[in-house]
Amino acid sequence: MISDDSFVLIVGAGPVGLTLALDLGLRGVPAILVNENVETANHPKCNIVNGRSIEHFSRLGVANDIRRENFSGDVQERVSFRTRFCGHELGSIALPFVGEKNWPGPESPWFGVSQVVLESILKQHAHKQASIDLRFGWRATDITIDEEAHTRR
Repeated sequence: MISDDSFVLIVGAGPVGLTLALDLGLRGVPAILVNENVETANHPKCNIVNGRSIEHFSRLGVANDIRRENFSGDVQERVSFRTRFCGHELGSIALPFVGEKNWPGPESPWFGVSQVVLESILKQHAHKQASIDLRFGWRATDITIDEEAHTRR
């Protein structure tokens, strides 16, 4: 059972859940994050973090750790849309060249960072926040709002 003094319950420790936990922790907002798996992702998922996300990660103090893991260098990347992993290609989009010096934003347009690495970095930083309780190996199966308890406050 989760106590009444927890303001936020976060279900899932993907990039969004961990980023939310980190942001709340930096603001001192008590939260509990539950994740069914005992660790962060350990199989390939996304491999690109866009520049706008890096701007948010800069605000949260994790961007330099992510930048150190950037594998893109001077690579021209393409996003491919397919019927399945090895199936017919429906189309593709060339991503802006990371080495481009004339990019108008404050960050490169994208960073090549595996979600496996990204989640691990975010978890390490969220774990340092005193107001955040990370509970890996937990599953949320039911959420009940007790209206009487809510009105007694």
